[in-house]
Amino acid sequence: MGLLSKIFGREAPVEPGRVPGQGLVMKQDEECYSDVEGVLIEEKTTRKRIRGGSVGLSYRVTDRFSIRGNRFQGEIVPETAMKAVAIGRLYITSNRVVFRGNKKSFNLALTSIMAVETFADAVRLTSERGGKPHIVQFADAASADRVREVLAAIFGGDEE
Repeated sequence: MGLLSKIFGREAPVEPGRVPGQGLVMKQDEECYSDVEGVLIEEKTTRKRIRGGSVGLSYRVTDRFSIRGNRFQGEIVPETAMKAVAIGRLYITSNRVVFRGNKKSFNLALTSIMAVETFADAVRLTSERGGKPHIVQFADAASADRVREVLAAIFGGDEE
């Protein structure tokens, strides 16, 4: 009995006319468990502003001469927002999680994934390589549910 049968109790549903893993070069003995459309989202800096203030003093020495002293103390504060970076497909196979997008892609081995966090319409994957977490948002709830079920089966249902 394959993992797909264990996950779904039957063969996994597939989009009509679509082969699971189509468009992905798979390694020998690698099976594709999930193949859904998604949008890769990253936290991007939208603008930077300066927060702080200045202090100044003016001292008149003579009728035409004055001494001024001032000081500015501030820091640059970046403002960030979640932005869509690429549109593509998320593949979950027996060895890895792959996102192939139109502008950006990633390939994570299952053994390198440190944390999986699922949401109603998205999933966040954090790898041991560090860097930014990979957030993929799905177009519909059915795709999110499918990814959630597959990840729960692979990682033992520890993520919520």
